[in-house]
Amino acid sequence: RLADRLRQAAEEPMLRLRDEVNETVQLAIYRNGHRHTLLSVESTHVLRAATPSGCDTHFYDTATGRVLLAELDAAGLAAHVADLGAPGDRWPEARTAAPLRRALDAIRAQGWARLEKSAGQVAAQAVPIRIGLPELPAALGMYYPALRWDAAGEGRLHGSLTAAAEAIAAAFAAHQ
Repeated sequence: RLADRLRQAAEEPMLRLRDEVNETVQLAIYRNGHRHTLLSVESTHVLRAATPSGCDTHFYDTATGRVLLAELDAAGLAAHVADLGAPGDRWPEARTAAPLRRALDAIRAQGWARLEKSAGQVAAQAVPIRIGLPELPAALGMYYPALRWDAAGEGRLHGSLTAAAEAIAAAFAAHQ
């Protein structure tokens, strides 16, 4: 199964990333209108950000969810919005369909998403994992207490997150 292969390819790069930055790391995919968490590696800090796991519809209010939506084609996004509705309060900057499309275009163009939750106490970043299979959009996310990282540190996190996503894609390709 493709999802199992992706999970296996992701395990080592995700552990290395967690060990490097000691923040919670999550691998998610889009399947059948749901966000599936395939693997989560928790930070060892006492103060850490928890991530939702399992199967859910947390697309608008999670970094991985936003990246996954940005990876959908126009028909896939239209079907998603028809099923779940527009974001509304779950994504205040993209409450309706037109601003949602613009926000997702921006995420796709910049190659990542960042958001803050819990009144700015928790920050999250996510990047796509480019495995060359449009039928399996995948994202790698990192969740952390916002107070722990300044702007320069968040830039370092972004670089490490991107490198881990590239390592996962390479490991996935090597096992085809």
